[in-house]
Amino acid sequence: MSEIVHLIRHGQSTFNEAWEREKVDPMIIDAPLTGRGIDQAFGLRETVSALNVDAIVSSPLTRALQTATVLANGTSTPIRVESLHREYVWSSCDIGRSPKHLIRDFPELEFGHLSDPWWWCPSGNPQAVDKEPSDVVMDRVQDFLVRLRKRPERSVAVVGHCTFFWLFAGVMLENCQILSIDPHSHRVPEQPSPPPGG
Repeated sequence: MSEIVHLIRHGQSTFNEAWEREKVDPMIIDAPLTGRGIDQAFGLRETVSALNVDAIVSSPLTRALQTATVLANGTSTPIRVESLHREYVWSSCDIGRSPKHLIRDFPELEFGHLSDPWWWCPSGNPQAVDKEPSDVVMDRVQDFLVRLRKRPERSVAVVGHCTFFWLFAGVMLENCQILSIDPHSHRVPEQPSPPPGG
């Protein structure tokens, strides 16, 4: 049963970079990290190593997977890929990729347990930005808290996304910022509709 959970937002993505510049959706599906985002992840690695986590749990979105693999590199810490804390589908960057494509880019990770698609995609078009209803994402947020409370690891790092973590914890995390919580005392706050750009 997890005693502490460290929420970590991924490093800067190509979507984040374009959004900061133009304030419009640049239509970058499953946006990867920028060079700056990779540097941010490397800059966080020593801090995460000092946390002595039992596992790193990553969203299946590429920017989170890249961040998690940098954080785990050179350690024996396992990475587990889980889709429950994927980003709220609000923009192009929140659309995922099929597990068969992810395994090509991350052959050291396991994706066979994911559905295809594993993100919100009611239209059946995996390239469409089908905005996720707020009640659906809030159900996921509550399920995520329940899952955290039942995790077998004593200490876990969860690499995920700005808007999902904002809905879960009420804090807008910067790229590669950490927020540590006790999942047993944590309560999900009431939140307004989120901004795009996770």
